[in-house]
Parts: sequence; structure tokens; C-alpha cells
Amino acid sequence: MFEMTVINAMVVNSKIVTVAGPCVNRIKFTSRLLDEHGNEYVASIPLDATVLFDDSQIILELKGDMTAESLIGKTLRSA
Repeated sequence: MFEMTVINAMVVNSKIVTVAGPCVNRIKFTSRLLDEHGNEYVASIPLDATVLFDDSQIILELKGDMTAESLIGKTLRSA
């Protein structure tokens, strides 16, 4: 199961927040993620992030109505 902890977050526009942080099982990433409270997020890997060779870190774009501050510290897992 894919899992990441959000260390950094930045608002891209009103419907997209980019998050970054350490992860495990990056190869098992799915576009539907859940946090520890059961909130669901639709995620994608930005094109430039796919060229990273470090499988212990990840950058994602989350779609929805949220703030960057509300995501910092959350653990996101594959749904």
C-alpha cells in the first residue's frame, strides 16, 4: 500500500494544491488517497516529478477545495 506524509504544501490555484514528502511503496501509488480521518483526495503525479530517482520522496497534485495548511502533517494512503 502506498503511503506518504505531507511535509510541504503549496496552493497552485483555487482547485489544486501540490504536496511533497516522504513515502513508502511509491510504485503502488493510486490516484485515490485517504487521510487518517477518511477524507478522500484525487491525486496525480506532475510530469516533472516522474523523473525523480528517489523512491522515498514524492510530489503530488491534489484536486479539490482545500488549503495547503490543512494538509501539512497528514498521512495519505492508497484507498
